[in-house]
Amino acid sequence: MWGLHLITFQVKFIVELVKHYEMLYGFNFEKVQSEQRQRRLILAVCLAFCHELAHIIRGHDSNIVNVEALNNSGSKAAEADADFLAGMQLHKWFTGNAIGSELQKDIGLNNGAIGLAALFKDAGFCTVLLAFFLHNKLSPGNDEYHLPNVRAAILLSGILSGIVSSSKIYTPYINFLFAGYKEHIEYLERGVNEGFDAGEVKKFLQSCPLEWKELLEKTAKEMDGQRSMSDKTSEIWKALYEMAVKNNN
Repeated sequence: MWGLHLITFQVKFIVELVKHYEMLYGFNFEKVQSEQRQRRLILAVCLAFCHELAHIIRGHDSNIVNVEALNNSGSKAAEADADFLAGMQLHKWFTGNAIGSELQKDIGLNNGAIGLAALFKDAGFCTVLLAFFLHNKLSPGNDEYHLPNVRAAILLSGILSGIVSSSKIYTPYINFLFAGYKEHIEYLERGVNEGFDAGEVKKFLQSCPLEWKELLEKTAKEMDGQRSMSDKTSEIWKALYEMAVKNNN
């Protein structure tokens, strides 16, 4: 009933992400454990976890994802959907009434204006951190996903959607979300330390209009079809659906 996607969230993933962050910014995590660095790593790990959880909730299995679709559009749609929902879940987790304030305390924040500003800026940063990390880990030529910089934008749009669909008290922090996103992008554009592969940085930053066109015109359409099917077949989504559509949200 859970579909083919299981969460096998290995410790190795987290260790590799820490190493990636250390090498990218030239610091030793054991010696330099600033709250901001910790927060950005934690949020990136949470975002990756939410991505896998979204696959389970949507029931992204062989009944929904057409693996024979041209240009692997079925897989791209499922992955884009999981990215978008991961961003939305991240926002809901850390700002939700039930556990949001407790989670914010766990990462060294409070629910006040300063804490929320830091949370959203770090959330924007971690979308690029995770996408660039995956860019360096995924095999070249993998066509199950959109380009990593496009994925970063999808993750960000999920967080943004969570903001605008919830209380208006969070909308003033949208600028902080984009500021964090731009901070990491601009750092990569300036050139990272010599120990990092400049070619991979360049490939990550390179824009592809055709990729954006495919996302907006083809992947989005395939995603809508998958969502209509998952509404009827995902056992978890059946239980959550009525709550998810309350108040027409």
